[in-house]
Amino acid sequence: MDLRTRMAMTINNTSSESEKVVISRVLNIQSGIAEPVKVKQGDHNSRILKLTMKKDELTYLDLTNSDVFLVMQKPNGVKIKITGEITNQVGGEVVFSFTKDSLSAFGEAKCEVVRMGQNGTVLSSPSFSITIEESLFNDFMLGLGEDEFTVITE
Repeated sequence: MDLRTRMAMTINNTSSESEKVVISRVLNIQSGIAEPVKVKQGDHNSRILKLTMKKDELTYLDLTNSDVFLVMQKPNGVKIKITGEITNQVGGEVVFSFTKDSLSAFGEAKCEVVRMGQNGTVLSSPSFSITIEESLFNDFMLGLGEDEFTVITE
């Protein structure tokens, strides 16, 4: 499969689960995330942030009848909201899929997770950072022929 076909599959959301990288972290709703989160600029439908949300060190945050969002202020100042997919309500597990747009600017993104309950409650996590590392591979390379791409990489 050539480079253009692979990129078209990714952009059209047809990549398989085996091609996705899951970044697992524990998010304590009082103290935040202890481990850094790093992703790569321009990646699309391939990086997933899986959070296990806790009220404290021992108790999981129940996400039953809730909506959960990752709010990011990208390094360029633009704010976006990524809707989470709750994978374990009682166990506090939620996943967020990063899109090409969410990872378009490199640098430090300021983030928080917001849980909205069915009764109108809003619970926000402490702010944390996601490092978006600059990519050397970008869209202009998709227009290059294989020979040109080889010359650039050598």
